[in-house]
Formats: sequence, structure tokens, C-alpha cells
Amino acid sequence: MNSREIILQRIRDNLGPRTPEAPPPVPTVWPRTQVDRGTLARRFVEELQAVHGEAILCPSWDAARQDFQRLVRDAGWKQG
Repeated sequence: MNSREIILQRIRDNLGPRTPEAPPPVPTVWPRTQVDRGTLARRFVEELQAVHGEAILCPSWDAARQDFQRLVRDAGWKQG
């Protein structure tokens, strides 16, 4: 044992007996809930609107692609 280990062992020995304690319970920060997709979508739209965002709801991926292309064209975005 080197000096460091001897000093640390003395500290451990003088701390007193260890009693096994159960760890404190983990607090529930975000409780798990079973929420359907429609409720989640509505909440997302509400939160987006709260920060002045605009949700564009599309019935399919193809419709989403078309809406996105229209937005890009209308905004005048260019690749490059």
C-alpha cells in the first residue's frame, strides 16, 4: 500500500459503520401515459402554434412532398 491508500483507508475506517440503505425512490418527472396518436398530433399543433409556427396537415407522404415542393417554390429557395 502506498501513502495515499493508507490515508484513504484510515478515513474509511473512521467514517463509522456502514448500514445498508435502500436508495431513495426515483421521482416521476414525466409520468408515462398512454396517449393516442390523434391527441399527440393535436398537442403538437397547439404547441407549434403557441410559438407562432404553422402546421400543415397532409393526408399522405405524397401530399406532404407536394406541399413541401410548393412551399419551396413559393419561397424562392434555390439549391446551392
